[in-house]
Amino acid sequence: MAKRIVIHAGFFKTGTTALQSSLAANREKLLENGVLYPALSSADSSRSTGQHRAAWALKGRHWGWEDGGGSVTPIEVWDKLAGKLNDFEGTSLFSSEFLAELTRDDVERMSKDLKVDKIEVVFTLRPLVKMLPSQYIQSLKYGMRLNYEDWLQRIFNGGEDKVQWRTFWTRHDHPVVIQRWVDVFGPENVTLLVVDETKPNLIYETFSELLSLPNDLLKQIEEKGLNRSLTWEEICLLLEMNKKFDRTLAWGEYATMIRNGIFRNLTDVPAQDGQHKLLTPQWAVDRAKELTVSNIQKLHSMGIKIIGDIDGTANADVPTGVNEPISSLPLDFAAELLLLHKQESILLDASGKQIRAEFFRRLNSKDPSFLKSLVTKILQRLAK
Repeated sequence: MAKRIVIHAGFFKTGTTALQSSLAANREKLLENGVLYPALSSADSSRSTGQHRAAWALKGRHWGWEDGGGSVTPIEVWDKLAGKLNDFEGTSLFSSEFLAELTRDDVERMSKDLKVDKIEVVFTLRPLVKMLPSQYIQSLKYGMRLNYEDWLQRIFNGGEDKVQWRTFWTRHDHPVVIQRWVDVFGPENVTLLVVDETKPNLIYETFSELLSLPNDLLKQIEEKGLNRSLTWEEICLLLEMNKKFDRTLAWGEYATMIRNGIFRNLTDVPAQDGQHKLLTPQWAVDRAKELTVSNIQKLHSMGIKIIGDIDGTANADVPTGVNEPISSLPLDFAAELLLLHKQESILLDASGKQIRAEFFRRLNSKDPSFLKSLVTKILQRLAK
């Protein structure tokens, strides 16, 4: 059997997590069907879904705040994954939406490191207009402190602080991103799948066909939770928490307590009745649609394989209007939010390295309250 590697390189917010969860849950069944979806480590085999750390390693990308506890994944993580992909006698799959951030040089390095008979690249796409609210909420979960309107202004108009502008378009200038991969692997080896919200199984069916799998193997993993979007009320709360969060603390503390703690648990339960959706200003919707029309023309001209209704993405819509400011939240909502703060799940999400680093950071800070609490707990444990 000829060696073959399929690279699922993005895009963000296109059902990638759901697909990766299904792939990870079915690793053994995939192998039985001649397909390898490798874990990056033994720990990843049970906890991780996408192979993001390998993509971060290729990019030399920080995960977390660069000036506050973020870390760069060593290139050895990619080297190890590349070795697994090269060694497998069959079809291997590498899936991470962070691959969309790679530069041309990064993609060329990947091409040189993968020594197999055939490499195919797949992108999954949603309408650009739908990326606006999705990526805004994702940026909030990274600690951002901008309201939606100000964020949109920076996305479309830049300004002195171009961090948000650069981050968004690095991921979502779809023709530019895809062209890098076309230049390296050729248009005949690049496929674009247009995700259709009215056909939730399309992404599973397409990858099943691509990987020559039984039709019913890949499907939504229900026990993974809803992973729904945040409501306007929840967005306001997260934004206020970001503004008040002490940025002298490390990224690991924010990620563990807020990103992977309260708000991950929150999106796994239904939204409360009476809450509202995030509304996008009409001017931003119009700008996104103008760009979409131009992008469609560019994508058609590349000679890549396109699955789905790419032309229809120009007609997509999101809820529009003005978001009314919120200054208070119902007590029952606040109570439920506090009860979602599950210590066990938070500790599971924090790595041993993070826990040790945070312990010694606090110890070295000589914080009296922390030292007093630590001594008290030690004495209590000794007394038992």
